[in-house]
Amino acid sequence: MNYSKTLNKKHQLVVLLTILISLCMAFSIYGQDFPQNNDMRKSLDFMFEHLDRNSVPKGLLRDYAVEYEDLDLFIGRGPLEDDNIGTVVRFGNLLKTISSSAVKEDPLEGLENSIKNIKRKNNSGELTLGIMLYEYARIKANALTDGLIRYENGQVYNTNKKESPYQSEFVFAGSCLETSTQQSNVTFSLPSALFLTNCKIKNLEIDFGTGFKNINPDKKVNANLKTGINKVIIRATLQDGQILSAHTIIQVENLVSEIQTRAITNKDSLIAHYSTTIQGQNYRGISTSAEVTISYAPGNYSLRKPLIIVEGFDPRVDAATPKGSWNFNRIKRESNIIALNKIYGYDIVYVDWVKSQEYIQANSYTLKSVIEWINSNKIGNETNVIVGHSMGGLIARYALKTMENQGVRHQVSTYVSYDSPHLGAHVPLGVLYAFHGILSFLEGHSVMDALINTFTPANAYIGLGKSMAYSTAAQQMLVHYVDPAGNYNNQEHIQWQNELKTLGFPKGDLGTSFKMLAVSNGSYSQVSVPPYYLQTSFSAGTDIGSTFLPRVLGLAVGIGLNDIVAGLLTVLPGRTSINGSFDIYPAHASGDLVTRIRLQYKKTFLWIVPISKNLFSYDKNYQGGLFYDTYPSSSYALIQDDQGLPITEKDKMGIPLIFDFGYDVKLSPRIPFVPNSSALAYGDGINIIPANFLSPPHGTSSPFGENYYTHSTTRSHSFFTDDALIWMIQRLSTSIVGPKVGTNGAQYSLSNTTGSVTWSSSNTSIATINSSGVLTVNGTGIITLTAKHGGNTYSQMIMVGMPRYILTASHEPGGYEINAECIDNQFKDYLSNLNGVLTYNWGVKYPSREIRWLEADVPSLKIDLRGQNERVIVYLEVIDALGNKSALQHIEINSQDVYVAENQNLYIDAQGVLYKENKTKYLYNSARLYISYRANIPDKYKEREWMATTTMVLKPFSVTSVVDARSGGPLIKNILPQDELDYIKNNSTNNQVYRYTLILLNYSSRAIQFVPVTFTYVTNI
Repeated sequence: MNYSKTLNKKHQLVVLLTILISLCMAFSIYGQDFPQNNDMRKSLDFMFEHLDRNSVPKGLLRDYAVEYEDLDLFIGRGPLEDDNIGTVVRFGNLLKTISSSAVKEDPLEGLENSIKNIKRKNNSGELTLGIMLYEYARIKANALTDGLIRYENGQVYNTNKKESPYQSEFVFAGSCLETSTQQSNVTFSLPSALFLTNCKIKNLEIDFGTGFKNINPDKKVNANLKTGINKVIIRATLQDGQILSAHTIIQVENLVSEIQTRAITNKDSLIAHYSTTIQGQNYRGISTSAEVTISYAPGNYSLRKPLIIVEGFDPRVDAATPKGSWNFNRIKRESNIIALNKIYGYDIVYVDWVKSQEYIQANSYTLKSVIEWINSNKIGNETNVIVGHSMGGLIARYALKTMENQGVRHQVSTYVSYDSPHLGAHVPLGVLYAFHGILSFLEGHSVMDALINTFTPANAYIGLGKSMAYSTAAQQMLVHYVDPAGNYNNQEHIQWQNELKTLGFPKGDLGTSFKMLAVSNGSYSQVSVPPYYLQTSFSAGTDIGSTFLPRVLGLAVGIGLNDIVAGLLTVLPGRTSINGSFDIYPAHASGDLVTRIRLQYKKTFLWIVPISKNLFSYDKNYQGGLFYDTYPSSSYALIQDDQGLPITEKDKMGIPLIFDFGYDVKLSPRIPFVPNSSALAYGDGINIIPANFLSPPHGTSSPFGENYYTHSTTRSHSFFTDDALIWMIQRLSTSIVGPKVGTNGAQYSLSNTTGSVTWSSSNTSIATINSSGVLTVNGTGIITLTAKHGGNTYSQMIMVGMPRYILTASHEPGGYEINAECIDNQFKDYLSNLNGVLTYNWGVKYPSREIRWLEADVPSLKIDLRGQNERVIVYLEVIDALGNKSALQHIEINSQDVYVAENQNLYIDAQGVLYKENKTKYLYNSARLYISYRANIPDKYKEREWMATTTMVLKPFSVTSVVDARSGGPLIKNILPQDELDYIKNNSTNNQVYRYTLILLNYSSRAIQFVPVTFTYVTNI
């Protein structure tokens, strides 16, 4: 074969394909070994139960082995081809096969511990070799027919003839355990713990392409390797003169050219001028942080005009890429990012998550801290632009809206959501089930584990798969979720979507201009649904494995869970050892088969007797009525160019991966990921309308209006495309100018443009707009004005007329909540998207106090609980941006007592004895103020938030305390400590009253109810 041609094609393979192969090695972490106590092992133990084990030469019998690799490929005398290259995976498989062939003592006992003691020397220039050479026995092909053994009732018996029933064979393999290096001048070492043999070897040699050199255990050999893939030949000469050969490979990688830079198109580069790490507030006890890198615009030496790029889901699970796949180095050479910096004068601020897989809310709190830090360090009055990619768009949305709700100014004028899953992301259900299925199959441990853990990044890749499938952030975003137990459960996603729906979108700081832009990397062109995502037949295909591809320098940008599942398959035993299928399908209808796994181990005994055992069977069907596999979406592509377009031409892909597993494997070049409707927030993610997936939003149907961009052809979710960035740059400087409250004759224009503009209204029954941008009012409501210029579309939402409200109020822990509910349908669904259009003027009147007026930009108000059974009147006047006012309305509120108290009025005599209200003695140390639910109380007050757990005690003395209120109510001795009791006893006059006020608090320390308690001093009772 043309070995060099094959290897040269491998060098052309982009990082993602390489990852799939490296990832496959992770299989053994969870037990590529079919455990020694499985059915096959038991069958072989039964079959050879009566064999005279002392008669087996070398104590190793191939017929007794569970074969994980085809030993016939590694005899040491055949041609050195792709299918017998010594990789870490194959080397481990061969060792396990030899280990399982031991009929007496295992020759590899203790090897795992020895391997763990060998330090992996990644990129140090020192490479580790493992070499195995074993002589083993095999029952002769004629042993049964010539009567050398008997086979009865499924068991083997010796016949004790003089002729041995065994023939001797060799297995010889070597592996360079570090599959790649960034240095050409290297040193090879062969630790004695990894020189494994039961043969007498006269000489051991190694050839790196410059001729053979002797190599001995624990001795080092220097080599100068070429860039690319190097073939290493190992030759062993036995004492009897036999010469055996094996080979392995090592790749010398160019760190600069091989690192994940598929989007780099410009030799120019941003400079990282400043970096810092910022910690966020806790969310549910979880605190996250972000590494912030800043590249100042030319001429700036401090922050003046920030453009904040917020990365998405990027778990840091690989030591080789400690910053994850997305980081400042990933975007610093993108031409349009450079243009934003050097032409438009933006200071690029990159936000890199340390723990992106945690709650989205937790990272949102961190982004809030980042924005506050930026604003405190910024010089001048420029506003911020924030671009959130993928999950980063959700984080930015949550952070900005939370800051607005808290009254914290974020100073952001433009929010760009780049392919962010506002309504959820989609990993095909079949892929999720397949990942669970393959992990369910991977169990047990073996010698192979130590090799994998020590010499490959397999743990990182399997960890990435688990992050994609099981992390909290993944659960929040994925419309489908299969938990580690294999159960379909998307409750975390539903809860998250409900929270997002309630939260809404940011509107901007009060009184400022604010725009929102959205990008979908999907297309509304016809969706081509593949017949399968993965289809595998283990009974077909070539024996040329792709597992000898070198490991990558880190996790690739754009790797998907489907890639990981496909990669895991490549280290299953070869087709000589396994039958079955592994298939993943898209769903077109409820009940469709989406995952099918059939794995069966096979072995031929005595050359003619077939043995097979079922290893694993797994079928899953689609449930639900939403068929995300068929909806227009961005994608995760198996391999893509620098604009996110999938590459399917085999000559550009390098190795044709789909034929290179050792099985017949067909892999779809991409899977759908973020539906266009999700990226454009077309809907609310809860009340899902299937038709919304199929066509773009118009008018007011999306909070982005028509300020969004979709592609003509589907792109990979992982990329900022040039087309989208150019579109974004145009919209940073161009927008519709005009009043947000529309009136007859109102004038609208398009900033920073020349030439004609085509205007339109989303609802002409409310208002029309002519070619000159002049508005004519026909009704009331909220509409979207659209301007088309130069092939681009711009939109702006405006309000026409004044909405009407009704007031509702409820008693809540801590006080009262008053809501102004809009009763006009043409307004109420869109008011939350308008900024600075309406002001809500609230008036609060407590008993015996003047009205206190409060101005707010939200139609809700919370006021404190101030006393028992108090009557409060709340007024509301709504004012629009033009000064128009609604009629004044009001609502009256009365607090509700949740609890009744017993022992509120107590007595103390001159001896300090405590008495109840009826003047009977009450033992001070056990006395209690009992509280219980009021009779016929509404059910809402029996919920957890109304449960009194502590009590704040307001005293006539200077000290305030908080005491436990559980177990029926607070103890009197905690309300009135001994020193206060003594004071009352010694310093009071007859009938003097001491008034205490107890505030019952819930678990979050919010006030539930005021309870007055009195202690009256009486000289004699």
